[in-house]
Order: sequence, then C-alpha cells, then structure tokens
Amino acid sequence: MSVGIIASSVVVSSGVDVLFEPFNNFTAAPWSTNGSPTIIAGRTGTAANMSGSLQIATYTIPVPSRSDTATVGVAFKWTDAQTTTRNIIDLRAGGQVHNRVQVITTTGQLVFTRGVSAAVGTSAAGLVVANTWYYLEFKSFMSDTVGYCLVRLNGVEVINVSGVDTSPTTEILYNELKIGSGTTSVVQQYDDLYLSTGAGATFKGPITIP
Repeated sequence: MSVGIIASSVVVSSGVDVLFEPFNNFTAAPWSTNGSPTIIAGRTGTAANMSGSLQIATYTIPVPSRSDTATVGVAFKWTDAQTTTRNIIDLRAGGQVHNRVQVITTTGQLVFTRGVSAAVGTSAAGLVVANTWYYLEFKSFMSDTVGYCLVRLNGVEVINVSGVDTSPTTEILYNELKIGSGTTSVVQQYDDLYLSTGAGATFKGPITIP
C-alpha cells in the first residue's frame, strides 16, 4: 500500500512527510509507470524491479507539499553486469530533471548532479557494488548560488556540498520524483522509499516501511 501524507496549504518550510512507499503495489496510484515494472522479493518484503530504458515510475508531489528543499531515502541495488553510469533517482521540476543521484559502476562512486549530468558532488570510490542492497538518502536545496546537497549511504555521510549551483532551470519547487535508470539493458531494484519536503525535514536512516 502506498501512503501519501499531505499536511500543508503553503510551500513548506518545516519538514513534511509526503510519501512512504514499501513497493507492495506501486504499479497503481500514486505512481505513474512506463514499461510495466514489476514487483519482486525485496530488501524487506517486496521491491520494485526496473529493467531497461522504458521501465520507470514517477510520483507527482502534491501542490501543497512542493518545496525548494527535498529529502529522499530509498533502498536500491542493481543485478545486471552492465558497466555504465546509471541513474538511481531523480528530483524533477517543470518537466525536467533538476537533480539526480547516479552510480558510476566502474568506480563504485555516487554522484549528485545538477540537471542530467553536471556533477555537483561526488563520493569517494569503492562504496557500491552490484547485487547488494544499499540505503541511499539525500537532501537538496535548489538555488543558483547557495544550493546544497547532502548524501548518505547506509547512514554514513558520503557527500556534503554547500554554496553551489544546484538549479539548472528557473523553476523554484520540486514537483516530481522518478525512479528507474532510463538506460538500456540495466536491471535495478528499489525498496522502502520515503519523501519529505521543506527545510526542516531530517534524515530517517535506513528504515523499513511495512
């Protein structure tokens, strides 16, 4: 069951929990899916399985909960042998990728981007490998001059960048979250996702969502 939590009538400044997703039945509302992603055994319970460039899922953030600051947590792994830079999760604004977390599989690094590929922050090498569940969390603030991003892996901070340009567009609010690689011949799984908005939102750690 997917749970959307709406608790504000204005752009939020304190932390508001918007979505908790266990991926028990994510192929229905509130997700919009392409390419028929499937549900398989997961990190805990069941998980979303995304295969190839067409299998993606998009969540539209309800208007009352949209903000220039978002905090996201999700368990992920990949199970194919492709050595490629792959997209794990996107925050979108105005129909475009605004920020993205990628994995460079050849080096085991995480990358937080502005737009589709401009690196804002990059982790140390050797952090992630195939066929292993990891819990990824990140918090980002969109700004042309004083943006920031914090990225954690299994509860440990691996990227911390501030006072930077994190905004590739003139949009001022995140309005969508997307999972799926968008890359041919890769297979990725997702489990236990949360989304919070507002500057006051905090990391929840590697949680389990029943």
